[in-house]
Amino acid sequence: MITKPSNYDTVSDDDVKVTVGPHKVVITGAEDVKEKEYFIVHFDIDEGADSPLTGYYKNHTGQDGKWRGNVYVSYKETAARMLKHFVNSVKNSNDGYEWDFDEKNLVGKFVGLNFREEEYVNNKGDVAVNVKPFQWFALPDVHVPGKVNLTPAKLVLPENERPKPAVQAAMPDDKDLPF
Repeated sequence: MITKPSNYDTVSDDDVKVTVGPHKVVITGAEDVKEKEYFIVHFDIDEGADSPLTGYYKNHTGQDGKWRGNVYVSYKETAARMLKHFVNSVKNSNDGYEWDFDEKNLVGKFVGLNFREEEYVNNKGDVAVNVKPFQWFALPDVHVPGKVNLTPAKLVLPENERPKPAVQAAMPDDKDLPF
């Protein structure tokens, strides 16, 4: 007999998914990865108690953190524009907040984050669609992004990743052809 999870009676079995478009998120953590010159921003959706998306990532995080809300923000010289866009989006969403280059001070700040559809090739070799974070924005500005389709080059799997045919059809000999 299996053990009944302690939250079994209160957990919902509704299949709530993140929708395409703008969402209000709260920054729940930030980790600097100095050797790579980026930091990871952890976030969760926070659209009020009535929204089924509020707490989405907290409620959908596996033990390995696979489904966490994460965005990587680079601070390399070549990515200064991306960093500045992120910082200004946070500053303009939080009255009185001043960026001091300490990523830990981002925790608890609100910001807008656009989500869009992105195609990918799944483990079965099929094209599937995922909804992923795409672009920061200052609240309450809103911009709805478009879908990102795979390029033809991404649709062709490398030879070693292609599914193997179940049965190889035998080719007839030339001598059996009627012409």
